[in-house]
Amino acid sequence: MASSELTDQEKTQRNEANDNTEPNEGAENIINLVAARKLCDLKPKFMYNCLLVGVLISYGLAGGFVFKTFEAAPIDFEEKTEAIKATPSAEDLLNELLKTQNKNTEPFDEEWRRFAIAKIDEFVDVKTKAGQVELNPVEWSFADSWLFACTIFTTIGYGNIAPLSIKGRFFCMLFATIGIPLFSVVAGSLASFIMDLTRTLHAEYHRRKRRAQSAQQKKDDTSSPDVEGEVPELEITLKHVAMVCFGYLCLGSMFFSLGEGWSLFESFYYCFITLSTVGLGDYVPGHVHHTSLFGVYILVGLVLLIMLFGALEEVITKHCQKIKDKLKVVD
Repeated sequence: MASSELTDQEKTQRNEANDNTEPNEGAENIINLVAARKLCDLKPKFMYNCLLVGVLISYGLAGGFVFKTFEAAPIDFEEKTEAIKATPSAEDLLNELLKTQNKNTEPFDEEWRRFAIAKIDEFVDVKTKAGQVELNPVEWSFADSWLFACTIFTTIGYGNIAPLSIKGRFFCMLFATIGIPLFSVVAGSLASFIMDLTRTLHAEYHRRKRRAQSAQQKKDDTSSPDVEGEVPELEITLKHVAMVCFGYLCLGSMFFSLGEGWSLFESFYYCFITLSTVGLGDYVPGHVHHTSLFGVYILVGLVLLIMLFGALEEVITKHCQKIKDKLKVVD
C-alpha cells in the first residue's frame, strides 16, 4: 500500500514537471525556428554576394588582361637607345656654360644669364621628352595589370603607373565607367550582408548561451525560473565598426611593414590612405609576389571602411539634424 502511494506521488511529480517543461520546450522550439529561419534567409544573400564578388573579380582580371595586351607592346630598343644617346648630360651643359663664360670679360653679365637660362630650359625640355623613351619602361605583368585595374574601379588611383597608348587610355575610361558603379554595388551589398550576419550570429550565440544556462539551472534546481527569453538585437554602433577597422588597419600595417620594410606608422598611414581611396601614391607596394594577397586586402578593407564612413555619416547627420531643429530650419 505504501509502495502504491509512493508510485502515485512520483506520477504526480512527473506530471507537474512535464507541465512546467512543456511551455519552456514550446518557447524553445519557437526560438529555434526563428533562428533557423534567419540563417536560411541569409543563405540567398550569401550566394548573391558570392556571385557579385565573382563578377567583380572576373571584371578586374579581364581588365588586367586587356591592359597587359594593350600596354605590353614590343619595345624598339634601337630607337630608344638613339634617343637617349642624343640627350645632353648635365656635364655637357655645364661645360658649355663655362666655355661661354670664359669668353666674356665681365663675369655673369645679363647677356650670359639669359643665355644660361635658355640653355637650362632647353636641357629640361629635352630631358622631359627623353623620359618618355627610357631604356627600362614599366613592365606590365599580369599581376601588376590586375592590381592597376583594381585601383581604377576602387578609385584609389596611385598614379605610379598609367596607360600610354591611345587604345589603353580609351579602354581605361570605359573600364572605369562600368567598374566604379559595379564596385559601389558590390561593396554596399557586402557591407549590408556583413552587418546582417553579425546580428544573426550575435543572436544565435546568446540564444545558445541562455539555453545552456537554463539546462544547468534545471539540473541544479527544478523550481528555478527559466532564463530563456528574447535575445536583444545587436546594435552595430560607430564604436564597433571603428574597432574592427582599426584592428584591420593594424593587421595590414604589420603585413606591409614586414613585406615592404616600412615602419609601422608608414604602413598604417599607407593602409588608411589606400582604403579610404585617397591614393596619394607616395607609398606603393613593390613586391610582385604580394600582389594577389594585397588585392584581397584592398577589397575587404574597402568594404570595412565603407561601413565606417557610413556609420560616421549617420552620426554627423543626426548632429546636423539636431542643429537644424534648434535653429528651426525648414527643409
